[in-house]
Amino acid sequence: MEILVTGGGGFVGRHLARRLIEGGHTVTAFDKADAWPQGAAGGASPPVRRITGDLLDAAAVRSAIEAFSPRVVVHAAALVGPTLSLEEPLLTARLNLDGTIHVLEACLAAGVGRLIFVSTEEVYGQFRHDPVPEDDPMSPLNPYAITKAAAEWYVDFYHRHHRLDGYVARTSWVYGPGFPRLRLETKIIADALEGRESLFRSGAEHLVDYTYVDDLVDGLRLLIEHPRPGHRVYNIASGLSQRIREVAAILQRLL
Repeated sequence: MEILVTGGGGFVGRHLARRLIEGGHTVTAFDKADAWPQGAAGGASPPVRRITGDLLDAAAVRSAIEAFSPRVVVHAAALVGPTLSLEEPLLTARLNLDGTIHVLEACLAAGVGRLIFVSTEEVYGQFRHDPVPEDDPMSPLNPYAITKAAAEWYVDFYHRHHRLDGYVARTSWVYGPGFPRLRLETKIIADALEGRESLFRSGAEHLVDYTYVDDLVDGLRLLIEHPRPGHRVYNIASGLSQRIREVAAILQRLL
């Protein structure tokens, strides 16, 4: 199957491309020129066809999708993270919302069979249930989550009004080989290795569901390959939630 992955040079995109290629699919990765780190762990350079472009360039997005006529587009490109979104709210909105609309419009123009939008558990805000069901209301608490929630509504709109076969995969605190070093988990691990207590200005009681990247990729692959998924929105996570302070305490004991 011909599949195009936006954000194919990113952490999740690289792992997904590798797994899809291993499964016999043909993969095109759309991302910025500096998105593919050299020598990164976790299959940073799978034998994937690379297309350089920017989500904010609607013509480039459309050209990439029309050139390869993919049956499925996985839209994983985004400006990721609550902290960065607080520092760059306008850029977050442009990349995560305008960029998503560019992808949706390009999929319509090219007659793409299916779109899978990679979203986040951040759209729920504070968890009301554990585990969280997909029909819990969205209550985003930061610009990153707000843009992801709005993009989900656009995916739903294009499905209902334009018959684009769109699905949403909500991810949760993904980790694994090659994950970004600026993430909170990296600081917690560094503190544990150096015998320091992890101090949090806020968020220590926040419930998180850590998901290994291979498990997420397996879930995305099922959503890609299933002939007729039964729902439009899926949580792809471990189903086990812990508070951030509890994760820090476990790492302190283990390391």
